[in-house]
Amino acid sequence: MTGSPILCDFCTATIRPEDFERGKAVILLKKRYCSECMAAEVARSKRKHAPPAPAFVTPPQRPPRPPESRRRHERKECSIPVELSIYLSDGRLFDQGEAVLWNISLSGALLRALVLPEKSLPVEPHTIGIRVLDGVLKNLQILGRTVRFVHSEEGLHLAIEFVRTEEAQLTQLRKFI
Repeated sequence: MTGSPILCDFCTATIRPEDFERGKAVILLKKRYCSECMAAEVARSKRKHAPPAPAFVTPPQRPPRPPESRRRHERKECSIPVELSIYLSDGRLFDQGEAVLWNISLSGALLRALVLPEKSLPVEPHTIGIRVLDGVLKNLQILGRTVRFVHSEEGLHLAIEFVRTEEAQLTQLRKFI
């Protein structure tokens, strides 16, 4: 290690770059220790019931946050078959299959029982198109982006947030929700 000397973050002693190479000084958790402070910290860590070092005092526990919904809109539980289309960012169709719409809101949906011939989702940016095949929402077509994967005993579920929602789509969703 070459360069100018630096100061110990605890006692402000000068640490030469070669002290790091020889193991006489160390950087741990972005803090620089000279040989004396390093030895003192090692000794302190070996003591039973040692109080925390002054520089590493644990902050008080935060009060619990009040329960709040992350969701902008309430979701409605359902179990509706949908046609699933995966589009790449240039608009090309990556894969097409089916899924079950498990819940839906004005801003997103949770899909489960995904069946895709390619058995994968692209790593690159993509959009998810769904077309409802049955029920009150029949023929609703909407695009979304993946926001979360949910693992469960039944398999992988896919949470999407709708993008470019048109008023006609929102009207149809409002009737259902």
